[in-house]
Amino acid sequence: MSQDKYFSYCPDCGFETHESPEKAQESSKDCISHHLNDGWDEDVEQVGWGEIKQVATKNNVRPSEDPQYDYYCDYDLMDIGGAE
Repeated sequence: MSQDKYFSYCPDCGFETHESPEKAQESSKDCISHHLNDGWDEDVEQVGWGEIKQVATKNNVRPSEDPQYDYYCDYDLMDIGGAE
């Protein structure tokens, strides 16, 4: 995933990231219009946008003793783009 701080979600388009809240909101409004073009589609109620605060980030990388794997690592939630 990119380090864009905002997201939009639509059942048809899925999860998308954006560099600004305006772009995330615009994408969501476009999805709403799409769902209402030919009447009412119940999926319209799943459209939304917001701010991403943290993402899963690889850490504690260490060599593997198992030849099946190159390394072992952990994941934890880390702030992105100045998220508090």
